Amino acid sequence: MSTTIPKCSVSEMIGFLEILNDYSGTEDLARLARDYGMEIDEILPSVEIAEAMGFVIVENGNTSLTEIGIKFIKSDIDDRKKILKNSMIKLQLFKLVMQALESSPEGRIASSELSNILQVITRHPEKHLRRIINWGRYSQLFNYDSETDEIFIR
Repeated sequence: MSTTIPKCSVSEMIGFLEILNDYSGTEDLARLARDYGMEIDEILPSVEIAEAMGFVIVENGNTSLTEIGIKFIKSDIDDRKKILKNSMIKLQLFKLVMQALESSPEGRIASSELSNILQVITRHPEKHLRRIINWGRYSQLFNYDSETDEIFIR
C-alpha cells in the first residue's frame, strides 16, 4: 500500500507554500533550496506532502502552486484549517485513521492503536506517531487527549 506520511510539520509545509508564493507561485526546487541556504533534501518532505494534498504540482524540477494551494495561502487560519482538513481526508493514511475512529464505539482510539495502523504503512510507526497526531489536531480532523493518550473525533 502506497501511502504518503507527512515527514514534516504543518508549519514547515505552510512555510514552504508561503515561500513558493513569494516566488510568484512557481520556482525551481534547487533554486528555492539554494536561495534559502538549504539542501534540496531539506525541503522535499514539505514538497511531498504539499503535492499529495494537491497544493502544488511538481514537473521537471519546477514546483507550482495549484488553485487550491493559492486559495490555502490567501486564506485566514480558520479557512486554512478547513482546506487542510478536506485535503487530508483524501489521503489514505488519514482515511485509515478516520475509519478506525468511526468504527470505535466511542469514537476514540488509544495512540497505541494508531501506532498499529501505522505499522501497516511504515516500519517505524513511533517515528511518525506524534507528527500525525499534530497534523490531525491542527486541521481539526481529530483531537488528542494527553491524559488518556487517545485520539478522538471532534
